[in-house]
Amino acid sequence: MSMTTITKVSDNISSSFGFLQIVHSFHQAGSKILDKNHVYVDSCSTFHQLANANLVQDIKTTKDGLTGHCNAGTTNTNKTGKFGSLDIWVNTEGIANILSLDKLEEPLI
Repeated sequence: MSMTTITKVSDNISSSFGFLQIVHSFHQAGSKILDKNHVYVDSCSTFHQLANANLVQDIKTTKDGLTGHCNAGTTNTNKTGKFGSLDIWVNTEGIANILSLDKLEEPLI
């Protein structure tokens, strides 16, 4: 079961647009993880990370690693791969498949 609440934050920061804040609550009985078959876009994340390795192609072990911090704690990974055309980190100990909104907005080179 999920519930979505939309809260209006501002009417008129400038004359061309307004802002909406969307809050999505997830309720899963007996589980502290989100559905590992879903991919979520996160506006606070600074990197892409997938917990479900089945969604990733070309997984490799890197010399450098990533330490990620979130509300659920801290995790480490040294695996990378491809999700479509995106370079992502693979962390099977993660709680969700997260795409960084900031990274998605970067131009493809």
